[in-house]
Amino acid sequence: MKAFPIPLWVIFLISGLFGLSPAHADDGVDEQGNPIERDEDGDASGGAHSDDDSGRRSGMKIIVTGSRSALDPFDVARGLSVLDVHDLKLLAPRTTPQALHYSTGVWVQRTNHAGGSTFVRGLTGRQVLLMQDGVRLNNSVFRAGPSQYLNTISPFDIQRIEIVRGPGSVLYGSDALAGTINVITTELQPYRSMRWEGVEFLGQTNSSDREKTGGAYTQFSLINTTLRLGGNYRDFDNVRGGYLTGVQPFTAYQEGALMAKARHDINDRHYFLLSVSMFRQTNAARTDRYRAPKPAARTGEKGTDGRLNKYEEQWNDIVWARYHGDVSRLLNYQLFASLVHMREQRSETAIPWDNPVADPTRRKLQLETDNVWTLGTGLQFNSRKSWWLDAAYGAEFYNDWVSSQREDASFNGEAMSLDTANAYPRGRFIDGAGYRQLGVYLQDTLRPFDWWGITPGVRFNWISSNVASDPDFGDPSFSEANVVASLSTIFHVIDGLNLFAGVHQGFRAPNLDDMLGQGDFGGGFDLPNPALTSEKSLTFEGGPKWRSGWLHAGVTGHVTKYDGLMVRSPAKYHDRDKNDLGLQYYRRENSTNALIWGVESEATLIPQKNWEVFGNATYTYGVNRDRKLENDTGPVKKGESEPISRIPPLNGIFGVRYRFLDPNLVLELAGRWSTRQDRLAISDTTDTRIPTGGTPGFLVFDSRLGYQHEVFDVSLGVENITNETYRYHGSGVDAPGTNVFMMLRLRTPEVGEDG
Repeated sequence: MKAFPIPLWVIFLISGLFGLSPAHADDGVDEQGNPIERDEDGDASGGAHSDDDSGRRSGMKIIVTGSRSALDPFDVARGLSVLDVHDLKLLAPRTTPQALHYSTGVWVQRTNHAGGSTFVRGLTGRQVLLMQDGVRLNNSVFRAGPSQYLNTISPFDIQRIEIVRGPGSVLYGSDALAGTINVITTELQPYRSMRWEGVEFLGQTNSSDREKTGGAYTQFSLINTTLRLGGNYRDFDNVRGGYLTGVQPFTAYQEGALMAKARHDINDRHYFLLSVSMFRQTNAARTDRYRAPKPAARTGEKGTDGRLNKYEEQWNDIVWARYHGDVSRLLNYQLFASLVHMREQRSETAIPWDNPVADPTRRKLQLETDNVWTLGTGLQFNSRKSWWLDAAYGAEFYNDWVSSQREDASFNGEAMSLDTANAYPRGRFIDGAGYRQLGVYLQDTLRPFDWWGITPGVRFNWISSNVASDPDFGDPSFSEANVVASLSTIFHVIDGLNLFAGVHQGFRAPNLDDMLGQGDFGGGFDLPNPALTSEKSLTFEGGPKWRSGWLHAGVTGHVTKYDGLMVRSPAKYHDRDKNDLGLQYYRRENSTNALIWGVESEATLIPQKNWEVFGNATYTYGVNRDRKLENDTGPVKKGESEPISRIPPLNGIFGVRYRFLDPNLVLELAGRWSTRQDRLAISDTTDTRIPTGGTPGFLVFDSRLGYQHEVFDVSLGVENITNETYRYHGSGVDAPGTNVFMMLRLRTPEVGEDG
């Protein structure tokens, strides 16, 4: 790792020494135990508006993910976005990933209808850290490339979604390489009396996949204790694409979620939180891997059976507890513990060529099951005193246990039994593998003047794996210690104009999927590589932020140099380039010289009180300078540097919004657009999710009408009004055609006293 400039360490060490002493504290904290900044009058900071992608709605917002303290995004020296509960109710997203379609700098790819993988600054999957209520979802078996894990969070119990673009490794460690997405569930408020807030009934439907969603949530308080309970069940039919696509087979699936959350206030300075959530998804097919059966060419001959890959089960169970305490008005702390269980069961099924509608469960060829249990714990302090101290510091530890099995069908496709003669007899991972992460961090904000703030940060990381040796590929055990640092600054130029700049180190240690993972992906077959080392990055970013009564806007430019970025390279196994199914072998390797740069822009114009005109645009360019193309791939010619895989094209949104005399009634018309992406990596050219020659651009229009009331919330509208056929680059399924949707939340009256 390259050394960071000496002045940063000097500044950091000085602030770190003072960070151990009590500081000026704030009574106001959010549910995650982070202090809320207040202005001189004691009001929560945030003003009339904060940085929310395209300025989708006005109103005070806070963000905790970028600093581990609750701040006004306008005053944070990062590119970031916030979607709050009002945005989500208007959008009425079918899934949590879909809620981010309008977010600046976020590209949502879908391998299947049940998926949704977020690209931030050109990277996705395990290179973007996902969190729920500040608890890591990324574990040691997160796959390379697009993944569906964000869709294991139900969209119906979310308070807000916070997105920090760029490295977050100083505060959150490995995987926060390109961005951090923190989904914060409904926050509970303390009550000192008995109170029942009734029942909120939820219903949602849409025409493209005949969605049938029903759910209910309730919340009640006994003295000093608040409890929230709820759940939902959802059923989706095969999705209908645009006018050239029609109904897409094997896109139906089902899912459900349950949650319970409790808050107990011990006294004015201490409280305890406990949360339990369970998510189940079943029968989600990988449409990009579907191969249709082929009939016999001549009478008397046999045809070719088809193949269907499916996620039989996708589980996400999260239990976390958090204890918050105020030592004094000068110092507060929070102690947390979490247990996350993720289960993924994948199958491959034969579809008979002579009877393709027969029950496929009798022709199952392969069943893989992975279970990961992640135990986490940590302690965080927040200190605030004067201009030289506004610090968040602490330590956290995560430990993974992995169970991985594979069963192969017998030759006749009837009985399921382990086929030890198979070339890959084990599961995707080595059963019993372990993975540990320890981090100690400190970030401080110094404000020597009212118009200038500077934020240094540093983190020590230790990561190791405990894995049995692989007979074919060697010992994948891994251990590494490293230090990353960051330095950012923000200048208040004039009222309503801030300029920020920052330099950030990021890293992602190789996980078990990198070192052990073997199996097919959209473009081939992965082989393990236990010799991988950590991906490291150095990012420079900066830009202006405007906020006034008639204009809210921001532009962020970024350049990131990656050292050791993992890329797929063609490989051989037993002197063969392809397996028996014709899939090209690949293995991940560290590239030593990759570069990604881009621009993220957003603006909302408010010409009159009730009118808003909004839009955003994002451009990302990525290139692997160490690899030269041996053949042309679209506009990139032989001998030129290979593009980074799946880089999103130039894309954005635009729209107009009208608020009626009742501001809770909102009408919106918006467009989503993308240019063509034909700058392809080598692995992109064999990826079945990407059309030959690249992914075409698109322009689609949406409209929605939303009303939020004390008794009910309703949102209805039409997406893809002109029934265009399109897909987001890298997706394995076309986006829905014209889709009429409706969401309704109905609340029964509250019972009890306020307080």
